[in-house]
Amino acid sequence: RTKTATKKTGKKDVESAWAIARLAQSKQYKEQLGRTMRVSRGRGATSGLDLEAIGWWDEKHAKAVLGPMSKHQWSFPKKDGRVCAPDDGGQYTAPPERTLPKFEQEARFAFGVMMKTVDGGRRMMGVKMEPFEYTGKKMLGVAAWEKALEVEFARVEKLTGGVWANVGSGVGPDGEYIEGGRYYAAHGDAWLEKVEKTLKLVCVTRLIDHIVAEMDKAFAGTPYANTYVIAHDALSQFTEFGAQEYLRSKGFGPDRLLGPRDGTNVGTRYENR
Repeated sequence: RTKTATKKTGKKDVESAWAIARLAQSKQYKEQLGRTMRVSRGRGATSGLDLEAIGWWDEKHAKAVLGPMSKHQWSFPKKDGRVCAPDDGGQYTAPPERTLPKFEQEARFAFGVMMKTVDGGRRMMGVKMEPFEYTGKKMLGVAAWEKALEVEFARVEKLTGGVWANVGSGVGPDGEYIEGGRYYAAHGDAWLEKVEKTLKLVCVTRLIDHIVAEMDKAFAGTPYANTYVIAHDALSQFTEFGAQEYLRSKGFGPDRLLGPRDGTNVGTRYENR
């Protein structure tokens, strides 16, 4: 009998475009975090960066587990609540079981952390920020979200029963949908949450708003309160044009985002990611 082998997706080719770009970007980060100003061939001088100026964010999706999460169970024989050898009457308790549901649910979060200097600069302390939860929803980029809204507004515009029976049109005098469309007329300021729940979708701008709000709180009172840097992986919804435009509108240009700088990966698909 042979156990079925498993492998992760992705490539192991160190000469792939992604691997080369990732190595170049890692070297840049090493230089920046080392507060150096060395000139690297093909890259030029790279500005320094303090670790305590960075807030790190990443998404995590995990299947819900009904029961123990570990693959193995460890137990000891006991008698009268005390560890006791089996020869002396000790007994093992029945191991707990994990329930396997027909349809597994998945928890979806974005987690953020940062570090700050405490005790007069004598040590660093890690800080966890409030996670962003979007369980049950798929995250969309700005363009895809706006398209989904347009389709949904058009759908509910035609409805006449239920909650929509006494709700007016969501189209303004100019023939365009008002903000929130007919959802605003029905649900007021809660229209966005209602749309997200109905469509099971969420726009990346909601994540961006959460990140900025949490980092404003985390970095308050530090030397980086107004200059902190957001670090996020190359999530396509986050790096696309619409999301980057939204970040710039909130005061976060390339200098406030951890990414390729000073020519790193220029001319490749990873130039600004």
